Amino acid sequence: VSARHGLRGQAGGGGLPSIARKKYFVVTFIGGQHRGSMSGDGTIRTVLAKQCQARQTGGECLMSPAKHLSARVATETALSTYLLSTFSMQPQGDSFTRKGVFDSLLAGCIPVYFHELSFTGQYPWHISAQEFQRISLFVPSTKVRQPGFNVVDYLKAIPRHRVRQMQAHIARIAFRLQYSA
Repeated sequence: VSARHGLRGQAGGGGLPSIARKKYFVVTFIGGQHRGSMSGDGTIRTVLAKQCQARQTGGECLMSPAKHLSARVATETALSTYLLSTFSMQPQGDSFTRKGVFDSLLAGCIPVYFHELSFTGQYPWHISAQEFQRISLFVPSTKVRQPGFNVVDYLKAIPRHRVRQMQAHIARIAFRLQYSA
């Protein structure tokens, strides 16, 4: 990922990358509402999309479908979108892992998971389990489906000091996650 995206981390966590910039949205959702998923439960994407769409006009949630884009354009679109948000929704799709997790982290955006298998043990060769819990959140899909629950409100209620701690942990490990397209 190039420096033009403001991702200039230093090995060893010596300096905070510019990922601590001002965020304009609480959360971003990049993706479609397809039905296919590992658990046979594609509806969580629809629920998340509806909750996000309801908050777009207030500037709290940013939705961006990433359909029919080349890998390079999709990566650039994702990075520039994640740079604007504090959190990113990472529901599973065809598998429990998502490339969007790395795009999100490189942009200093905290990933939010909705399935236990997506949250635990998917990236041990890049991020230790202990680190992973410091840089991401898990909200059970059953909770998201409860009447009256809104993931945007849930994320807004997270204390600012905890958000800053998570962002600082992301800044310390971001240099290890850089890749080139």
